Amino acid sequence: MTRKQVSALSVVDIDTPHKVLALLDRNQIGRAYNDKLAELKSS
Repeated sequence: MTRKQVSALSVVDIDTPHKVLALLDRNQIGRAYNDKLAELKSS
């Protein structure tokens, strides 16, 4: 995302691709990744 200077990704409805359901920014994606990684390491 950084190389392409993208700050957020849109989440769209699978049946209605033009309908944006949410925007995820880099911080949210990184936080979710780190949380999942920590969860996997602890199990």
